[in-house]
Amino acid sequence: MDVDAEGIWVTVRTEAAPRRQGWKLHISATVLSWEDVLKSVLPILAAEAVRFKVATPYALHALNQGTFGVSQIGKFITIYPSHDTQAVRLAKALDDATRGLPGPAVPSDRPLHQSSLVHYRYGTFTGTPMTTRDGSVEFGLVRPDGTIGPDVRTPYYQAPDHVDDPFLAASAAAPLPARTLIGNRFVITSTLDLSARGSLHTALDAAQLKPYVLKRAGRDACVVFDGPDAQERLRREFDVLSALAGDARFPAVYDLIEQDGDLYLIMEDVRGETLAKHVRALYLRGLSLTQSAILRWAGELAAAVERVHEEGYLLCDLKPENIMVEPAGTLRILDFDAVRVLGEHESARLGTTGFVAPERLDDQSANRTTDVYGLGAVLYFALSGARPFQPATTGATTAPAAAPQFANIVKLDWFSNVLHVPGSCPTSCINAGRPGSADWHWQFAGATHSSALGTRSQSPGDSPKPGQLNLPSRALRYRWCMVAVDRERRTPRVRAPQSVQRDGRRRHESRNVGGGPR
Repeated sequence: MDVDAEGIWVTVRTEAAPRRQGWKLHISATVLSWEDVLKSVLPILAAEAVRFKVATPYALHALNQGTFGVSQIGKFITIYPSHDTQAVRLAKALDDATRGLPGPAVPSDRPLHQSSLVHYRYGTFTGTPMTTRDGSVEFGLVRPDGTIGPDVRTPYYQAPDHVDDPFLAASAAAPLPARTLIGNRFVITSTLDLSARGSLHTALDAAQLKPYVLKRAGRDACVVFDGPDAQERLRREFDVLSALAGDARFPAVYDLIEQDGDLYLIMEDVRGETLAKHVRALYLRGLSLTQSAILRWAGELAAAVERVHEEGYLLCDLKPENIMVEPAGTLRILDFDAVRVLGEHESARLGTTGFVAPERLDDQSANRTTDVYGLGAVLYFALSGARPFQPATTGATTAPAAAPQFANIVKLDWFSNVLHVPGSCPTSCINAGRPGSADWHWQFAGATHSSALGTRSQSPGDSPKPGQLNLPSRALRYRWCMVAVDRERRTPRVRAPQSVQRDGRRRHESRNVGGGPR
């Protein structure tokens, strides 16, 4: 078994040639659980001599934040079984090994059961080349009639009609639960949005036949090193809206429901159109907002922002898309996902380019002026119809500064200077203070094999034995230790590969980001 680094993936290859297509497995993890998940599954994968790839911790953070599209969330480990029997056998073993560990759902896959980290879907391994309508070449699935179709990775599970599910046939997977009422009351009628945090729905109260909006935060969604995850943010949003209850400038909130690992916020269905859509529609007709309307709305928004501050919170993401223009012409602020407690420091830099205050881009704490800047940017948009220009970050913070004792981490010779000699890399560099994990990091970095696989020192000239892994390349050692320093600083930074456009993530849903086997 050979180990190499390709793009955002660490790939383990076997001598056997991979299939072109079939049932693949995905194992999810969070940035806080990846180490435990990897330690749990690696002996099983090595014993089966199966081909697989692992997302680097930096990449896992980006995947789980939706950087590469909703369909890619949770895909920490991708496994390519040689045949269906092996796929089923692996799924059962991996599910037992990871039971109880945290990880988000993989939207494009079917979970083995409701709380399982093991997911599966039918798709390409190496794929079959096909030419698309625009002349580009992609790798698709061969149908029974010999034609080739695209392997589309959707944000929901769907299998080709011509394949049978071996996991269900072997009773390895549980049947999907029937559609149920949320909180025994609410029927979801439509989906308004899907994101890494969860989803937004319209719903009907089955008892009162009244429409509501349901905001869902998924299990272990958007977990970060030093801030709230999606469910904690939703609970905070409930607290804020509860504090603002009775104020018509904000939506009414009714309930917070936990069900099947997800969290649902039940809130008022506010009618109208967003300020962004309202202003665009005017400018497309050659019109603009009147001066009196601008002044009136400026006063309304300023008073609403002040009320939020009086309750001890900051909005931190005031933008035209989060402001609803009602049919009567009044404004209401809707989205409180990025809200934070006034005076508390939180390193997560949530916000929208053009509307986020410059000090937030420089990692300074948010304060009242953060929302004042956002208010000014919203009024600029309302007056001009143009979104304020703003660089993604200021020069001083384009790359995070390493701690002085690890300054050479950004140099290409860092791994040869530090990792080649056992003991020369401080425990804190690898461990970030977690007891018992430093040895594992060191083993995976290339000094020895994992104890689960039979620990032994190995020189670059040694040939691997069955069930053991080759030493990772220098690039791999560098990749897997890069995250450790940032874990100790508790300020992870993620940058998408240049080949991925942030504003075109939905166009790349079916793309094999990072190269390597699909």
